[in-house]
Amino acid sequence: MVETQEIARSDGFCITGYFRAKKPRRLIITFGDIKSRLASEGFGTRWALATGYDTIYVAQKRKTQYQLLSRETFKASVKDYLGGYETICTYGASVGGYAAFYFGGAIRRKGNRGLATFVQSPAFHILTLSRRAFLP
Repeated sequence: MVETQEIARSDGFCITGYFRAKKPRRLIITFGDIKSRLASEGFGTRWALATGYDTIYVAQKRKTQYQLLSRETFKASVKDYLGGYETICTYGASVGGYAAFYFGGAIRRKGNRGLATFVQSPAFHILTLSRRAFLP
């Protein structure tokens, strides 16, 4: 049995949690892409639930690129839901991938992971490849 809980909502974002009665080892926090809208579920929600994880979905107002959600507000909103997990993973696609790293940094602690899928222009890939030459 999964309980759905609206954690926070404003005109610019919505944070919804899906929690099992028996807490699993992992929590996945997912972020919608650039075309996402204010909704209680989105990118990664169904997958996380199907794999047996608890999940929190963070939605943005369409095309706001999460600019209406601060790191402080995100952290304050989710902090009471993070306890008891071995691993907390933040995950997103497109702008949600950037959000996963950005907001994930606000809740980082041992056991956290950040995953992202980026869809960018060729100029971004050229920049990335040129930076690799300088990485150890």
